[in-house]
Formats: sequence, C-alpha cells, structure tokens
Amino acid sequence: MKHPFTRILAAPYILSIPQKNEEYSTKILEALKEFIDHCKLINIKSLKRFFQLGINDVIKGVEASDYNLVIVDDGLQPKILRQHFYIQCAYQKIVTGSVVGLSCELKPFFKISRITCLGFLKTPINASVDEIQEFDSLVAYIQSITKPVTIPWMSDSLPLPTVLTFKSNPDKSAKRKARKAQCKMKKTK
Repeated sequence: MKHPFTRILAAPYILSIPQKNEEYSTKILEALKEFIDHCKLINIKSLKRFFQLGINDVIKGVEASDYNLVIVDDGLQPKILRQHFYIQCAYQKIVTGSVVGLSCELKPFFKISRITCLGFLKTPINASVDEIQEFDSLVAYIQSITKPVTIPWMSDSLPLPTVLTFKSNPDKSAKRKARKAQCKMKKTK
C-alpha cells in the first residue's frame, strides 16, 4: 500500500452513500402525491405551509435547522451540489434523501418549471391537526426507509444522519436522455 495518507488528502470529500433501487423512489413519490391530494395542495402558497422549495431557501433552512427531512432531485447537477446537501444535513442531524424524478413527478402539480429540492418543515404553518398528523406520518415513513451516509471526517461517536439514494446508470448521458423521455411521456398523457 503506497502512500495511503496522500490518497486521503487528494480526495477528502468522498462520501459513502448507500445505493438503493428505484422502487424506493417510486414509493416516496407516491407517498408525496397522496399527501398532496389529501391536503389539497394546489399551488405554491399552500405547498409552503409544509415544505420549502429551491436550493437557496432549503440551504438557509438547513443552516437554521428548520427541517426534519430534506429531499433532493437526483438529477441535480453538479453532483457536488447534492453532496453539499448531505454534508450540511449531516452537521445539522437532518435526514436527507435523493429521489429520482422528483422534479418530473411533482412540477405538474404546482405548475412550476423545476423542483430541485424539498425541505420538510419541523412545524407546518397554519395547518389543521389532521394535516399535521398526515404530514408527520409522511416524514416518519420516508425516514424509516433511509440508510446512513458516511462522512469520513465526522466522529464515529456522533450519530450520523441518513441519506436515501438510488442505483444510478453508469452512462450519465443515457440517464439524462431517459429522464427527459420520461418527462415528455408524462407531459403527453
């Protein structure tokens, strides 16, 4: 083994992210759609009672520890931006996940161009008791099917947050083409 310390210094930000199949992504997206239908979230204003949208708002919320859970679209590029969410959430002990097709599946509900990430608020705003119970069960369900992410420089004695990711296609261009085709198919339906 030649110069192991040099290799660690050369790539200190390599995260160990467990891989899962797309079945988990489908389950999460269906649970989100069911929640959206149940609570009649038909526009951005109603959505913001439970979630924060977009990179800037979610990063601010993570830094303020406003969330129970953060979900990032697996298509978010560059990859280092997704890793930034994992690292920030790890420091704040917030569960985070990466869902394939988050933007494609949810943007038609709210008539917006893109959903890169969702931050699940710890305390929903102006929600009924029934909606809060439904929201808490959704968060608990998603958290229950996640696995931990390993961040090398964090102490082993600290409890690590978890991350949910899915099996990726080694050919990135084929993966992008498949997502675009999937979005186009859903638009035509």
